[in-house]
Amino acid sequence: MGTPAIQQKAPGVYLHQMHVRTNYLRSSIPTNAVLVAPNDPGRVLLTIINLDTTNSIYIGFDDQITATRGIQVGPAGGGVNFSIRNDGELTAYAVFGVAVGGTVNVYIVETILDIAVDARAVFFGFPPSDLVTP
Repeated sequence: MGTPAIQQKAPGVYLHQMHVRTNYLRSSIPTNAVLVAPNDPGRVLLTIINLDTTNSIYIGFDDQITATRGIQVGPAGGGVNFSIRNDGELTAYAVFGVAVGGTVNVYIVETILDIAVDARAVFFGFPPSDLVTP
């Protein structure tokens, strides 16, 4: 298959173009704790938007999530975003959610880099290990 296409985005910042994928995950969260996004070490971005007009959801990093033990995401477009640049390895953890007051429609999207070294290249400016910085 050959060497993947490599693009220099800025001095010292490289990206393997063919290894980025976006997944649209669960479309609703019920009133019992559910897995919202599985653990994925390649995840560099996770965004959760609450589409319900009245009910909140709560998210957290284990299945013991409740309305009194989690991060509240309010109704009518409330959201939370985890990125590798701002939140580090927390971005890759499994995320669980629970709704209060009834099942809540949500919009959840994640961005995955299929090769872990790409995350360093994109967000921290390290060249991929298979490249020599000019």
